[in-house]
Amino acid sequence: MSTPRRVALTVLLTVVLGAAGALGGVAFHWYVVQPSDEELLAASREVDLGGLSPTTTPVITGRWAPSLARGAAEWSASSGDVDSLVDVVDDLEAEGWTVDRVVGQGAMGRVHASRGGVDVGVWLRASDEGGAEATVALARGNAVPSLTVTVVLGAVAGALAGVTLGLAVRRPRGGPGKPASYPTCP
Repeated sequence: MSTPRRVALTVLLTVVLGAAGALGGVAFHWYVVQPSDEELLAASREVDLGGLSPTTTPVITGRWAPSLARGAAEWSASSGDVDSLVDVVDDLEAEGWTVDRVVGQGAMGRVHASRGGVDVGVWLRASDEGGAEATVALARGNAVPSLTVTVVLGAVAGALAGVTLGLAVRRPRGGPGKPASYPTCP
């Protein structure tokens, strides 16, 4: 194979396999690094917010098939005991969650916390009957390694495979400096 063709083939293989590696990085992050829907549902059953009792069972919501958006496990809860965001923050911190955002005050507002690669959001509002009502959502958070890291590593691995394959293309059987021996037609 002539040198310009060999270079063109090497570049083509590098680009194609680099893109395939990047897609492989996305798939690896999606299916291996991040928790699955089933794992989110299992984790949602372990969230105990003290006096808040679930009024619905956790379900996966927010998925949209053509996009890369992933769903969250969401459920509703209510209580006569919990009447402030401070109670929710205390319960989450007692379970090992790191609370990073509290918006609102009293029995009206939102708490966001994370633990591992999972985030939890609690939207609290005062109930007409006293106590509080809440919507709780468990979603995929910042996982390690990040999506950027898995995509870059996949792209680099694919590009290296493309370069290796491109350079491994056999030279003509005649060897360097000798003309190739091609079969002749009778």
